[in-house]
Amino acid sequence: MKESTEILEILTAMVEKYLELVEQEEDERIE
Repeated sequence: MKESTEILEILTAMVEKYLELVEQEEDERIE
C-alpha cells in the first residue's frame, strides 16, 4: 500500500503543477 500511496502523491503533484501551467497560459491569453 505504501508504494501505491507514493504514486498517488506523485501523480497529484504532477496534476497540480499542470493545472498551474494551464491557468498561467489562460491568464496570458486573456491579457
